[in-house]
Amino acid sequence: MADDTDGDFAELSRWLPHDAARVRRIVAAFHRITVRDLLSMEHAAARGDWGEVRRLAERISMGCKHVGETRAAACLAPLLETQYEVSLKALYFAWYAPRRGGLLRLVDRAASVAMGEAFA
Repeated sequence: MADDTDGDFAELSRWLPHDAARVRRIVAAFHRITVRDLLSMEHAAARGDWGEVRRLAERISMGCKHVGETRAAACLAPLLETQYEVSLKALYFAWYAPRRGGLLRLVDRAASVAMGEAFA
C-alpha cells in the first residue's frame, strides 16, 4: 500500500491512497526526468550557460513540487528569483552547490520507490 512508505513521498502517497503502483510510476517518471535535468543543469553551469541553468532549475523545482517535495524545490528557489547572470552564477555556487546533496538524496529515494523497495 502507498501508506507504507516510511515517509518517502508521503505527500504524494496521501494524494493517491491505496495506489502504490501509480505512486511508483509517477516517482519513476520524476526520477528519470530529474536525473537527466540535474546532469544537464550541471553541464550548463560548467559551460556558463546561465539561462539554461535557470530553465532547468525551474523544471526540476516543478517536478519536486509535483511529487510533494517542496523542501527540495526550495533549494532551487534563489536560482529562479535572481535577475542577472552574475548573480545566478554566484547563487549557483554559494547557495545551490552546498544543498545539492539533498536533491541527490531525493533522487536516490525516488529510485528506491520506483523499483518498489519502499513498498515491499
